[in-house]
Amino acid sequence: MKKDGEIKLLLDERGKGVSQKLAAVRVGVSERTARKYEQAGKLPSQMRQPRMHRTRDDPFVDDWPWVEAQIREDPALQAKTLFALLCAAFPGRYQEGQLRTLQRHVQAWRVRHQRCVSAAARFAPQTGEVELAATRSEAAKSATERAEGKGAKTSHDCTELAKAVGASGTPLRDSIPGSTLTGPHS
Repeated sequence: MKKDGEIKLLLDERGKGVSQKLAAVRVGVSERTARKYEQAGKLPSQMRQPRMHRTRDDPFVDDWPWVEAQIREDPALQAKTLFALLCAAFPGRYQEGQLRTLQRHVQAWRVRHQRCVSAAARFAPQTGEVELAATRSEAAKSATERAEGKGAKTSHDCTELAKAVGASGTPLRDSIPGSTLTGPHS
């Protein structure tokens, strides 16, 4: 693919009245390439289409349920630690270059699941009553299972989860050990 600067020079040459063939030779592109960009009226960077397909198979597809369970169990767990555990459990299956892929997967998972936690924090009542964290966890777990059973991925389902979790009256951030959730009442 040609660079924008080359095509700008080509278009400048053509603007001076130079023939397409001569302008292409001066810039160092083929006549066909010159014609392509001249007809399009766009620079190479403007013609690029975003890729909508995967270029490789997902290397973590077989072990993702285990990874997801680990993240749910310990949300502070870092992708690098998970990768080390995977490499230890399956020697030779993963290579160092795949760490970044796992980091992207974990980040995307956290973004998708953070919406529900944020919604729960917004709807949690701020009355200051004290309640056992176990009861709150059970309510959150059952609401999450209901939402996942329906294939829920919308903010409406997150709101339902938040109401189920926040129904007890204790701020959600107080019932999650090690939570860093903040809200307007913190």
